[in-house]
Amino acid sequence: MVVRANALVSGWVPDVVVSCSEVARELHIAQGYAAGKFKTIPNGFELEHFKPDVAARRAIRAELGLNDEVPLVGVLGRYHPQKNHLGFVRAAADLSKKLPQVRFVMAGQDVAAGNGELERAIELAGMTGRFFLLGRRADAPSVIAALDMLVSASVFGEAFPNVLGEAMACGVPCVATNVGDSALIVGDTGRIVQAGDEHALSEAMQAVLKLPMLDRQALGAAARRRVEEMFDMGTVVRRFERLYLGLVSGGELG
Repeated sequence: MVVRANALVSGWVPDVVVSCSEVARELHIAQGYAAGKFKTIPNGFELEHFKPDVAARRAIRAELGLNDEVPLVGVLGRYHPQKNHLGFVRAAADLSKKLPQVRFVMAGQDVAAGNGELERAIELAGMTGRFFLLGRRADAPSVIAALDMLVSASVFGEAFPNVLGEAMACGVPCVATNVGDSALIVGDTGRIVQAGDEHALSEAMQAVLKLPMLDRQALGAAARRRVEEMFDMGTVVRRFERLYLGLVSGGELG
């Protein structure tokens, strides 16, 4: 009812409707929102906060009892069917048949020891001892910097998955499902697969991890450059400023 009501008034009440993602814009227009009122401005990232950090990488790995040579793949996000943690566990188990040295870390609200559903899934997949469940962490940039790859396995409901931009800003290559604006964010600096295709997710993870170290580092460097060019917080702020100034002056919207 709220969506329908807002769609009805969208043509005459707001001067502009700002969407953080192209997919969200298209979905709202499909629901009847006035197409001409939309402006897409993506989320931005603080590059001085999310950045490659060798010291943090070593510290987190020491906490986990891992040396720098162990391939580490991570998923960060709250425990919710949207995020598809259980599907990721199955994809990780498939990957481990080919790359048994890989270890996996999960962090986020309720992604912790004591989550019976998640722990059972890990046990049934034969992955006990290969997963670290860290729960909610205040040091997400450090956890991300410790990874060799970040994965977003979401199956629905995403608009602009911030975790992808955060990981890319840390120089970490990403593998993601094609939900929301994931493909737009990642571009050619990682791998995109169809949502729910666990085999494709496993294959994409394997492809990135089997790259020579220098090639994987180059991919991570390209990912950070993409965030610098497209999603730097300062750039996003300036786009909002131009938008507001355009509204005040009655001129063209920035």
